Amino acid sequence: MTNKRLSVSFSSLAMKNKLIELAKKNNLSASKLIEDLIAFRLYESEYSKGTLKKLEDGNYVKNRNMLPDGGFESAIKRSKFRFNVSTTEFTDVLTGSFITEVREWKIDSFENDKYKYDKLTKLIFECIREHIKNQKPLSWIDNGYISFNSNLTLVFINDVDVSFVYYPQSYYLHIDFRCKYVHTIPFVFDEKNDNEFVRHLDFDYIRFKTFESYAKNGWDRKKHSHLIYIERASRSRSGGFFIGVKYEDNGLFKDDKEKSRAELLNTEVRVFFAHRAFKLKGYHIKDGEDPYLPDILSGFQHDIEKIKKQHGRE
Repeated sequence: MTNKRLSVSFSSLAMKNKLIELAKKNNLSASKLIEDLIAFRLYESEYSKGTLKKLEDGNYVKNRNMLPDGGFESAIKRSKFRFNVSTTEFTDVLTGSFITEVREWKIDSFENDKYKYDKLTKLIFECIREHIKNQKPLSWIDNGYISFNSNLTLVFINDVDVSFVYYPQSYYLHIDFRCKYVHTIPFVFDEKNDNEFVRHLDFDYIRFKTFESYAKNGWDRKKHSHLIYIERASRSRSGGFFIGVKYEDNGLFKDDKEKSRAELLNTEVRVFFAHRAFKLKGYHIKDGEDPYLPDILSGFQHDIEKIKKQHGRE
């Protein structure tokens, strides 16, 4: 700030753009328009027709997104089409397993040490979270959880049952997980699916909130006009997933001419976990074994027994 000049950073791009639009409409500079509005507010300037008109137009930004929640909820639920193929919501179970290595000092004798047990549990949960989030879209498609038809698919995971086997000799963990309720919602951003409600959804702000927290703490009104509860994404009775509604256009809908080839064929997946979704159901410790060394003799013996049964020999 120098002398009579003051620079302001707007929290909303929509607000800035609207002020520029109003200034042009009234043949004023943006700074003059802002000064008039501030003077009116601070010094109770006269209600001239010009000032009233500016205030009336200015209410556009304030009220634009205060539309019935039903419109946004419907936009989230409805079927989408891409390449003339419908893609809709989907619910299923997700299972998986993988092996990871851990440091000796972090987990040695964890079964008798609550601090180490809690640390290990937290580590395992984080490994599963990263394992699921790092799956490529093609992997989700190949396993039937999402469709290649969507531009963006939201994946909501509520309950994850976890078990693991610990191999002390090599410090490996063999982790198994089962997500009992996985809900996916696809979105297509093209001219056929253009929707004024979807245009203002903030896909970068999706959070799991308890209803108590939502009621008490609300949300950042500088960033979002309100939040929309995403139905069926959560099975919790105490909370659920919410998505923010932006004041400005999210910029996801473009004419095909504006899109690159990569954007036209892009299929993106974003994964969200409910609060306290992970639950450790059990573990087993295997001394003297290495998960990377299969029991060859055991496998050979199994094959021999199978051949004997086929030929009626015992």
